[in-house]
Amino acid sequence: MIELQQVNKTYSYKKANAVHALVDVSLRINEGELTAIVGKSGSGKSTLLNVLGCMDTFETGTYLFDGKDITHASGKQLATIRNQDIGFVVQDFALIADDTALQNVMLPFYFSRRTSLREAKVQAMHALQQLGMDSMAQKPVNKLSGGQKQRVAIARAIVHQPRLILADEPTGALDSRTAEEIMGVFQELHQNGSTVIIVTHDPGIAQQCSRIIEIQDGKIAGA
Repeated sequence: MIELQQVNKTYSYKKANAVHALVDVSLRINEGELTAIVGKSGSGKSTLLNVLGCMDTFETGTYLFDGKDITHASGKQLATIRNQDIGFVVQDFALIADDTALQNVMLPFYFSRRTSLREAKVQAMHALQQLGMDSMAQKPVNKLSGGQKQRVAIARAIVHQPRLILADEPTGALDSRTAEEIMGVFQELHQNGSTVIIVTHDPGIAQQCSRIIEIQDGKIAGA
């Protein structure tokens, strides 16, 4: 489904304080895989996820998405891919605290004119129901527990039925019991056909994935 070929990413490119975050990274992830990306802090795993999610650019190399070369895609084209094909989940939930769970899940539709407000509400409620959060739809997210907030964040990520779900330390802010529940959600999404990539520092979470990619100093050390 996605493939990187000899990708290099440098922060502060061509400056004295340049940091080579990704070094000749080549990898392929097939559709339907549940993959963990592991590595120490600063190893480049989050940078790799951002490149895969079309959130970050790179200097050299090639990125194939669904067989199409998007290396030189415009910002508008990348935004379309993100909005239509990719769902994001992050450690700190990135929710609008004073808005309800339903309003947060509807957020992706605000960037698309293809869906009416009525249909957006229907799809958002369906996503919340999938995550067992439909009863909390009208509750402000600042009144929810950490696990509930992450379920809302996942509902937002899947509301537009993306083919690829990217999660950056999705259990990092949760207690172990809640983390296991959230990992169960990702496994269920995987079983239903989604391609899921999880960045994690937790070996226990990584071991529950069908594939583990290790990154060290910006290089793929094992896959």
